[in-house]
Amino acid sequence: MIALPLLFEISAVPTQSAALRAVQLTNGWHFFESDGSTPTGVGVDTTYLEPTAESGDSPRLYHPLYPAACLWRTYGELEAAAVPNIDFTTDQAVRRSMTLNAMRMTLEHFQTGSNRMLELIDNRLAEGQRDVAHDALVYLMRRLSDVHAAQRETENLCADSLAAWLGLRPADTQALLARSGSAEELAAGLSAGEAGDLRRKLDLTAVCENQWAQLEPERAVAAKDHDEIFGLVETIRERLI
Repeated sequence: MIALPLLFEISAVPTQSAALRAVQLTNGWHFFESDGSTPTGVGVDTTYLEPTAESGDSPRLYHPLYPAACLWRTYGELEAAAVPNIDFTTDQAVRRSMTLNAMRMTLEHFQTGSNRMLELIDNRLAEGQRDVAHDALVYLMRRLSDVHAAQRETENLCADSLAAWLGLRPADTQALLARSGSAEELAAGLSAGEAGDLRRKLDLTAVCENQWAQLEPERAVAAKDHDEIFGLVETIRERLI
């Protein structure tokens, strides 16, 4: 195992060089790629991870999404966390070929339930090629990021439509929607002026319930995709330990 502080400087203060932001929720840590800015709708408990010389987007370094995969939904202090160590020793051509095979077999896994991807990972681990498993986890975390980005775009479009109709501030409406746990909570925030003064006097609860209902199908698809991807992430990281 390698201690997380060897891979990242951990801070509550955002910096432009931060690679990840981590948020501790009721089901453990959640990690997101970061540009170092303070995200809207996340709250004040965001932790930022800035890469050290051991971490980066390079073939011989731990990719920032690797510890994100290993620690997602775990508990405890990040300063005391550790992730399975990786020896980046596989021939680059072999590693690239095996990683591409893993990516292709991942699609098979989600489409047909095939276990060939996990068989490949088991074979590579038996050969001491742990960096192939590292790359597979990075690929899966990128897919997870795509799922989150698509859901965030859908919700932001919904918030922007609501803001335009009611004469509210779009960014604040997006943030309010992101942190609201129900249509009633969203309506209460709008009524309290958290996104600006209302231009129209309407039944906000009914309006928000309508918007909430429109988001439900997209949220259900995103939740399903997230669970399928993360289930595979958990299986691979267990094999690495």
